Amino acid sequence: MSLSGGAGMGTVSWDHFFTSLNQYYLGLRQSVPHGGTAFPHHGAPMSGQRTITPQEVEGLKAVLHLIAAVVRQVGSSV
Repeated sequence: MSLSGGAGMGTVSWDHFFTSLNQYYLGLRQSVPHGGTAFPHHGAPMSGQRTITPQEVEGLKAVLHLIAAVVRQVGSSV
């Protein structure tokens, strides 16, 4: 896949997307104690816990929408 439109932009592989998602997931897991969740009491994050910013949510949604669109295209061409 090729991204264009700005300086320093180039080819981005699926491996890059999935590796980045995995690293992001592992980073979130490291900030949650074993057996716990990031939002244990009434949706409030635990003290010192990592939360997902609105910008991160939008970025994750964009990548998942892209993956879903490609899957639909590949599925319809088979």
